[in-house]
Amino acid sequence: MEVAESHEIIVAKHRNGPVGTVNLHYDNRYSKFGNIVKNSQQC
Repeated sequence: MEVAESHEIIVAKHRNGPVGTVNLHYDNRYSKFGNIVKNSQQC
């Protein structure tokens, strides 16, 4: 299993909304960023 890469994206300027940071994961298989899914159940 591959280790998920986590990246922090900084939104420094937004015309009609808040600024801040967003944590995303990068899927190298598809060269795609996506939301981080947090499981509420832990094994």
